[in-house]
Amino acid sequence: MRFIQAAIILLLGFWVFSPAIQGEWLFDDIPGVLYNSTLHTFRGLWAIWFAPRGPDFFPLKDTVEWLQWHLWGKSVPGYHLTNVALHLASALLVWRLLARLGVRLAWLGGLLFAIHPVAVESVAWMSELKNTLSLPFLLMAMLAYLHYDAHGDRISYLRSVAAFLAALLSKTSVVMFPFVILLHAWWRHGRIRREDVKRSAVFFGLSLVLGLVTMFFQHNLSPGSDPIELPDPVSRLLCAGLIAVFYISKFFWPAHLTVVYFRWDIPAATPWEIFSWALLFLSLGWLATRRQPWSRHALFGFLFFLINLVPVLGLTGMVWMRYTWVADHFLYLPMIGLVGLVAAGAGNLYDRYVPARRFLSVAAALIVVALAVQSHAHAQLFGKSLLLWRQNLRENPASWLGYNNLAVALAADGEPVEAIRQLQRSLRVRPAEALSYFNWGNALLQLGHTPDALEAYRRALALRPDNALFHNQMGNVLVQAGQWDQGMEQYRLALRGNADDVQAHSNLADVYIQTGRMTEAIEEARRAIHLNPDYSNAHDNLGIALGRTGRIAEATDEFAIAASLSPDDPEIQYNWGVALLRQGNSAEALRHFRRASQLDPRYGRKTAP
Repeated sequence: MRFIQAAIILLLGFWVFSPAIQGEWLFDDIPGVLYNSTLHTFRGLWAIWFAPRGPDFFPLKDTVEWLQWHLWGKSVPGYHLTNVALHLASALLVWRLLARLGVRLAWLGGLLFAIHPVAVESVAWMSELKNTLSLPFLLMAMLAYLHYDAHGDRISYLRSVAAFLAALLSKTSVVMFPFVILLHAWWRHGRIRREDVKRSAVFFGLSLVLGLVTMFFQHNLSPGSDPIELPDPVSRLLCAGLIAVFYISKFFWPAHLTVVYFRWDIPAATPWEIFSWALLFLSLGWLATRRQPWSRHALFGFLFFLINLVPVLGLTGMVWMRYTWVADHFLYLPMIGLVGLVAAGAGNLYDRYVPARRFLSVAAALIVVALAVQSHAHAQLFGKSLLLWRQNLRENPASWLGYNNLAVALAADGEPVEAIRQLQRSLRVRPAEALSYFNWGNALLQLGHTPDALEAYRRALALRPDNALFHNQMGNVLVQAGQWDQGMEQYRLALRGNADDVQAHSNLADVYIQTGRMTEAIEEARRAIHLNPDYSNAHDNLGIALGRTGRIAEATDEFAIAASLSPDDPEIQYNWGVALLRQGNSAEALRHFRRASQLDPRYGRKTAP
């Protein structure tokens, strides 16, 4: 019987997410994986753990992405299958956890978790590997701790600590686990003993340290990005109740799900905020005053949900809260408490109303099928950017980010004119959004309207003068137009905002090469390589500069490194061929010229010097 139950979870869960498996790179997937040079080389593995760059410190998650890149490369299905496999493993662990806690229909809880529509975003979006990876470790930590609490097995305690540390290194939103330990102590013993507090101390220590590390990264190591705008603490606290009720409603009635929900304004003490907190307190108070065994179990599940929701209630800043206060992927872990409540409640009904068991079974089966069908349809949206963002804008026409991402997808699909229309709508929603002007400039550039593109970039930089990406792109356009000095000034401005901007150093090296200043070119290329040894363009520029100063052997070595980092770059293959030809190695040079021609036919018509 257990085998059949497990098979249902796995097969139905796989069917739910199957539409996304052949999908494409979405939103954060592109910079986070596809163009993340840290994941592409063996040296990057060291940087993940000891020299991280970016707004998060999730080294275990990054290590798994590094492994995936070396297994799958640019093949999308492998990444999706990894997320699906991890999610289904979590569903089986949820089943086991609920059974260990004595839930009558624990299997139903595992099945609901596997197929619930709010889980789709975490599983079908490759960038949410941090969710699907952290949860199995957290569930293993919970199971090991329950075994330790019941049997006093020290090995189980150590296993729990190790699994919790792995979960934290995958995503630190699991930091509330120590509070869950104390909640379980209350549920099991009727009170929190001194011994329970001592047992939880190690877990609290890990949560505190890695939680502070994450906050530091979120607020300090994302140069040039938009600040996280948060209202005052009292308003945030009042809004937290509204956010919690929103998530409860989405779990029990998962309609109108989307990626970017409406980001409502947060004036203090609105009727809805007060009503939300009143509803939460009344629910908790009603459960706490019941004198029946089921009420304490229900309170345990509800508090599990609320405790694990704390990190995503807007009390502290998170990058995603630049766009909206709520997201389906924030509910991925907390909803286990609600899943447990549903499974326990269904089991209670099944045992109490014996004559109605057949009706209850049919009703449960229909609900499961309805949820699975909805999740399957929702997963289809994650197969293609255009579908995803169009649906987002149908659900939330006020999403400036939705218009931006739809515009980027349209431009990539060869529709820059329609992309500009979407960006105009984005600017009507949020007139002072620098990213909209930047993407508008990119679309204009695609149409060949260089002066208008430069004006769009200037508007973006007027709003965000510290954004290195904007300065770099404007510099590139100016250089391509032959305005060398203006282009170099933009690269220097990028470095003024972020002295460690690898792209700006490499771009400066390229301009110095074009203007015959090889000594400066070598210096800038070496600075870029020092900052990121895996940046292929910097090695390519260094190779060109060294070659033009007569250091052909050193140049050949740099082209070899650049080609190992970006084997499908025709320019690097061609430059390597030129260096080999100058060394007198005609056969090898011809091989690289042919490779460049295969990658881009235009190089077949290019004459080697």
